[in-house]
Amino acid sequence: MESFLSELGHAVNVRHPNVARLVGVGLEGGEHLVFPFSRLGCLSRRLHGGSGEEGTMPWEARYKVALGAASGLEYLHERCARRIVHRDVKPANILLKDDYEPQICDFGLAKWLPAKLTHYQVTTFEGTFGYVPPEYTTHGIFNEKTDVFAFGVVLLELLTGRRAIDGTIVPEQQGRGLEDGRSRSRRTIRRGAAPPRHARSPTLHTHLAGPKATDEPASRNASTPKSPTL
Repeated sequence: MESFLSELGHAVNVRHPNVARLVGVGLEGGEHLVFPFSRLGCLSRRLHGGSGEEGTMPWEARYKVALGAASGLEYLHERCARRIVHRDVKPANILLKDDYEPQICDFGLAKWLPAKLTHYQVTTFEGTFGYVPPEYTTHGIFNEKTDVFAFGVVLLELLTGRRAIDGTIVPEQQGRGLEDGRSRSRRTIRRGAAPPRHARSPTLHTHLAGPKATDEPASRNASTPKSPTL
């Protein structure tokens, strides 16, 4: 019940087009939060599979998801009444409306971060391997930059169409997958090849290929990235 009330507390205090809107609560048969139905499901489903859907997401839609998710995170970090660190940003936690407008959801691991604090430190790991930065896996330190790292991984998935990790990668090797993704993107740009999976915007391709998911916390900007031009 404590974790449910914590998630409920976050959900009722956010108001942004790119953050899922709570419409109700159910207690019969367990605790449930109710959100508007998303016919397209989550970003992970559109990118990585299910009923022949893998790779069908248009490039313009990926562009829209990238900017919308960035706007939602910027709201949580800088413009929400109380600063929120989501702690589990990943494609499975980004819902898609019919027009591919993204909505960040699932605040089960989210934490308020008071203005007087620069970070939290925990002793128990919570989150998803492949989307967490080194300082969190090794020292339990997290703040807004933790979400920015995860968002960088999401950008790589949008660009390459490949999962951040698979079942064969152990936590200590997750950085290798990120670097492989960055290297593939840079090689594609250098040789002038077309962006992968029906990509139609070389400018956006170049923008997403930048090192958003850097291992250095100081290099991660917690604000919305500049919008690339189509």
